[in-house]
Order: sequence, then structure tokens, then C-alpha cells
Amino acid sequence: MKKNREFMGLLKELSVLYVEDEEGVCENIAEYLRRLVKNVYIATEGHEGLDLYLEFKPDIIILDINMPNLNGIELAKKIRVNDKKSRILVTTAYTDKEYMLDAVELMLSRYLIKPFDTSDLLKALEKCVNELREIRFKKKEFNLGEGIIYDYKAKTLYMNGKDISLTKHELALLDLFIEEEGDIMTYEFIEYRVWDKKPMTPEGLRSLIKILRRKTYPELIENIHGIGYRLKIID
Repeated sequence: MKKNREFMGLLKELSVLYVEDEEGVCENIAEYLRRLVKNVYIATEGHEGLDLYLEFKPDIIILDINMPNLNGIELAKKIRVNDKKSRILVTTAYTDKEYMLDAVELMLSRYLIKPFDTSDLLKALEKCVNELREIRFKKKEFNLGEGIIYDYKAKTLYMNGKDISLTKHELALLDLFIEEEGDIMTYEFIEYRVWDKKPMTPEGLRSLIKILRRKTYPELIENIHGIGYRLKIID
């Protein structure tokens, strides 16, 4: 029971992108997902799904294989070019050997054969949560360069062995930068993850970035003009 509560609590903090072109299936699964996770993004075809992925960088992605224009495997390939962390589930109404072989290198968490029920989906989501936890806590410490270390478990930042005091939002933003190391994060993505759907002004974000740079070093957070920010560690 304790393990189940822990899993459901972790799941509640995650975001899911669901790409499915069958309207009835999409509505039913989307409604179920909304009761389980923090944010659910819905797309009915591959190109729309790719746009939502690029904007929100969800933790878990559920893709239907058999979609027109851009199928689930093709979309997964595009995601995996720069993203090895997000967990991907693939749904299909049949077992196609050609697709299976094509997907070997895509680090898929699980196939779900249609029609699947909510218990099958929940088991697949539990596997994703466990994989995400392993990825995030693979290393206890993260070296940011310039003598600065971030301790994952203690949620503490150190400079040359001394604690650096961080506010709740500063800590959440730094945690997000480390989690998405090297990836460009849009303003919208940061707003959803750090401000928890509450309004975020551009001035507020710039102020937070400025403080983090001052507490670490200026080059650590790179501004990608008109898009967002990314972590840039000095070796």
C-alpha cells in the first residue's frame, strides 16, 4: 500500500503527451490520465504531437503507431534525436514485426496492444515512473563546474563545500535545468514546471535567472533569444 501511494504521488507530479488519432479512444484515455498526472497534452496526429512535445517537453509520451503523415515510430525517432530521458509508450492494434524491429533503438518503455484497459496503462506508467526515478537519481551529485556541486537527495547547492542558500523557486528552476541538461526550455515550459500553472511574468523569470547566475556563475544559464534558456556547464 505504501509503495502504491508513493508511485501515485510521483505520477501526480509528471506530465504526459498522448498522441492518438482515434477520437473515442483518445477521449477515454485522456480523461483517465487527467485524474493521474499533473498535465496532459493531447494531439490527434504526429506533427501536432511533435509541436506539443517541443513546447512542453513532457515526462511521458504515449504514441499510437498507426497514424497518417507521421506515425508513432517516426515521431519517436524525432524525439530521440536529442532526448534520451523522456519515457515513451507505444500503442498499436496489431503486432507488426517491421515496426518492432525498427523500434529497437528507441528505448521504448513498453508496447500496449489495443484494446488495452486502464490497469494495463497503469502498469506501463509505473514502469515509466521507475525508469525516470532511476535516470534522475543515477548520480547523487551533479557537477556544475567552477567548484559548484548540486546534491540531488539533499536538494542542496554547494560552492567549494559551502551551502548556497536558494529559495523555493530558485531551487525548482535549478532542478529543472539539471533535469533537462543541455536542452533548450521554452518560457512556457518553465512556467508550467516551476510556477505550477500560476502566472509568470517575463520580468519575474529574468530576475530569477539573474539571481541564479549571481549565486553560481554568469555563463551557467544561456539565453536563447526569443525561445528560452538552457544549462551550459563550463568544463
